[in-house]
Amino acid sequence: MNCENYPLKLFHLISMSHIK
Repeated sequence: MNCENYPLKLFHLISMSHIK
């Protein structure tokens, strides 16, 4: 797993949660 991929996925999850 890439270190840069981890934060990216987290950001996407937060963004989705925020939009909902």
